[in-house]
Amino acid sequence: MRGGFSVYVLWSEKLGKRYVGSSVDAAQRLDQHNRGMSRFTASGMPWVLRYVEYYATNGLARRREAILKTGAGRVFLDRVFSRYAGYPEAELPVECTGYRIV
Repeated sequence: MRGGFSVYVLWSEKLGKRYVGSSVDAAQRLDQHNRGMSRFTASGMPWVLRYVEYYATNGLARRREAILKTGAGRVFLDRVFSRYAGYPEAELPVECTGYRIV
């Protein structure tokens, strides 16, 4: 089951970097990033959606976003993207209502 708020991870091949954010609509937010509407991500276009987690409230999504921006969060995402056994299920917070690896 998916919640109404999401935490998303974008990838820029141009920069070789990922960007973590949160939004009600990750696909719409990706479009905004790729239209240069975010000063922080404008230099990395085009961005590709790589991962999404869903939450019931904005507060839960924002807290998870903050965690994914820490060292531990970066390790978690490295494991997700390397298809490390058991990830992401092994460490998803109980508040997460679903996820999608793109």
